[in-house]
Parts: sequence; C-alpha cells; structure tokens
Amino acid sequence: MNDCFRLLNEKKVLSIEDYFSGANLSESQKSLIDNRNDLWKISFIGNLPAENQDTIGRSFSIKKNSWKHYAKAHRDWLSSEKYYLGNKLSHEPNSEEFHDDMQKTHVCERFRLFYILTYPERVSMLDEIPWNSFAYAFLEKAEKISGENYLCFLSNGSAQPDKISV
Repeated sequence: MNDCFRLLNEKKVLSIEDYFSGANLSESQKSLIDNRNDLWKISFIGNLPAENQDTIGRSFSIKKNSWKHYAKAHRDWLSSEKYYLGNKLSHEPNSEEFHDDMQKTHVCERFRLFYILTYPERVSMLDEIPWNSFAYAFLEKAEKISGENYLCFLSNGSAQPDKISV
C-alpha cells in the first residue's frame, strides 16, 4: 500500500470493488443513492475519519462562478440527509434532531468532499498540496479507485482572488 494512503487512516480496508459496491454502507443508505456512479464516492468518504474529512475539505475552495451551484447541491444533499434521518426515526425530524444528526454524522464535511470528487472543475486547491498531506492522499486514493485523474485536474497552484473558501 502507498505510504501516502496510510495518512487517510481509513476505518476499514476496502478493495476497489468494495468501494464500488458500497460494502461499508447499509442497504438503506445505498437505497438513497440515485446515481450508482456516486456509490464509490460516498463509500470512500464514509470510510474516512471525520477529522480527516474536515482537514481535506479545508484544502479546497469553490470557484466564485460555481458558488450558486455549490449552494444548490448542498441544499439537495441536506434534503436527502433529512429524508434519510426521517426514515430512521420513523417521523419527520424537527430542527433540533436534524441539527444533532448533522453534527454527529458530519454532513457538511462529507458533502464538501463529495462535491470535490463530483465537480473537480468547480473547485481549486487553496495552496499547492504537499505529497504527504491528507488532501493529496485523498486525491491519489480517489484516482486509484475511480481511474479519474484528479491530481492533474486540480494541480493549478494557489487560489485566485475569485475563489470562495468553504
């Protein structure tokens, strides 16, 4: 295994096939994923410790011209999360229940990483990412799983003034 991947400190050792099948997700979680091409992303992100998710997400910014797109996608993600929580609770969650669940399950951190993997053309790195960072390991592992060239796509140097940090 690549030493860089050890930085990620994933919860379980999963094969590439495990990511694509969502082996670390429950059947009810999988049933909420409309696009089967997103399964590996959600599985990969869900396998990362929350503190790593936050550190990785803070290494990227959303391009200014993509901010509205990001906000809409985030609202849609939150709606899905609320629906999932409602199914778990067997009632529509109130604001306090939803807020508590968001904190406990790190909804915003997970979404940020999902957005980076789904829309790499809409994000930029805040700084040049060192090879031994969480963000670099995240992108390199995403490349290994998906075959997409995330590192090449996002290697554009430091953030420009037209970027908004998330």
